[in-house]
Amino acid sequence: MFKIIGSSWEKNQIILYLSIFLFIFAGCGMNISKDKEVVHFTRTLDILRSNGNLTIVTFGDSVTAGYGVEKNFSDYLKEGLNHIFPDSNIRIINSGVYGESAGKGLLRIEKDVVRYKPDLVTINFGLNEIKLGIRKEEFIRDIQSIIERIRKDTDAEIMLLTTNMTANDILSAHLIPINSAIRDISKKMKIGCADIYAGWEDKIKSGIPPRSLLVDSVHPAETGHLLIAETIIARLKL
Repeated sequence: MFKIIGSSWEKNQIILYLSIFLFIFAGCGMNISKDKEVVHFTRTLDILRSNGNLTIVTFGDSVTAGYGVEKNFSDYLKEGLNHIFPDSNIRIINSGVYGESAGKGLLRIEKDVVRYKPDLVTINFGLNEIKLGIRKEEFIRDIQSIIERIRKDTDAEIMLLTTNMTANDILSAHLIPINSAIRDISKKMKIGCADIYAGWEDKIKSGIPPRSLLVDSVHPAETGHLLIAETIIARLKL
């Protein structure tokens, strides 16, 4: 089911929509949020259900940008939402930059997030902090500052994303505290969190080979990006 690299666009669509159906209507699938207090995306859902104009900014690093793939999770997210809400006008701006940390992202937030007047912003950082030697405490401050700036300068709802899993053992060990910090920020600041890492864990435990979700040891393949889009859509609780 997940062997889609090099497969047709139609097969990708079938996989995506079948997964959306299972998550939304059957109530099964990955553990999308570990929060006990669920944050609802009322603004986003009201716009979609009223067939309005929705602007989403996906803000992050090379995973968001779509390193190594033709289609990334922003593309699949748009396709999935268009399928569910065909009469809505959905615009998704991909503001991912290769090799970037949350701190560097903060420096471009006016140009790449605020000016679009988004209704929903997804935030996906954490993989490069380890490579750049940025401590967890600094990462937490940077993510909190991004959230505060978006709240101050826009009316957007915000969804934090945990990182994807990797096949790099050293990096994987460092991602445990990073993702724990993201979940803690979500609870502390009452921000919705789509737990990408937990979703990948569930799939791997079910027998999906980790390498089938990656283009290298770090970045998601299109299968991985599909899984990220599914998790975001499921977290919206459509």
